[in-house]
Amino acid sequence: MGNFSNMIDAAANSYPSLKLMECVAHNEYIFGIYVYGLKEKCSDNYFIDYSVQATISQTRKNAVFTPQGIDFDIRAKRFFALSSSSSREYSAKYMTGTQIPLLKIGEMYLIAAEASGDIKYLKELRRQRGYSSDEDTSNFEQLLTGEYQREFIAEGQLFYYYKRLNFNEIPFSGIAATDKIYVLPLPDDEIEFGNY
Repeated sequence: MGNFSNMIDAAANSYPSLKLMECVAHNEYIFGIYVYGLKEKCSDNYFIDYSVQATISQTRKNAVFTPQGIDFDIRAKRFFALSSSSSREYSAKYMTGTQIPLLKIGEMYLIAAEASGDIKYLKELRRQRGYSSDEDTSNFEQLLTGEYQREFIAEGQLFYYYKRLNFNEIPFSGIAATDKIYVLPLPDDEIEFGNY
């Protein structure tokens, strides 16, 4: 994985018509869904008012990215925008570009770190996201969870991470994570036709 920031800047300079998320998709997505007119067909339909777009308060952003990450993490700097109609930042991931990620390089590093327990994968991912290599990385589980939270903002992957590790509470929500939360209901058709 090359230097993320440099790759994105180089792609943006080579292809000036590409917007930020298209540059990210071009350099980081291993597999994704192409959606022509993603903003018009999806974001504008689901998030008509920017105040209800996948927003993040400054308090939560500080908690997710930590004070150091707010200053250095490329994701904290580039993946959010501030609407004129709201004081809260919103995720700009689906406001430009044409792809929804299904598998990306950052995710591969997180899978490798989680499966092996080797912190070198987390250190490399963090280095590519703007962190220095000499910071404290003594708490592997906390660092892994933090990287999952930062890497998958507005992508729907965190639920499965919390479920896989059986978190007692969904972070930042105060909601106890019981079977009522983790076990999704059967579709009506499966109940009706007895295919369960």
